Amino acid sequence: MNPITQQVIEFLTHPELPFGTEEDMLLLNDPKLLRGQVASLLEENPDILGKQDSQSLWACLGEADWPFIAQEFNARVALAANFFEADTNR
Repeated sequence: MNPITQQVIEFLTHPELPFGTEEDMLLLNDPKLLRGQVASLLEENPDILGKQDSQSLWACLGEADWPFIAQEFNARVALAANFFEADTNR
């Protein structure tokens, strides 16, 4: 995984970031829309990474592996769903 991809994943999993809604999960099927959402979130939430780091990451979004990012979040959603499914079957 390249460093920009890792930075995007870390940014999206930041606890102060409003990412993870049902609408956000639908973006995982379209890397272009996902990239646009990340760009918007970086602009709207520059303090999460610091203004300079946010601008730097924003400028490098084209280097991120968007299919990998989508796959990573889909795997996390599936893992969480399996966890809650197992918990309700007790």
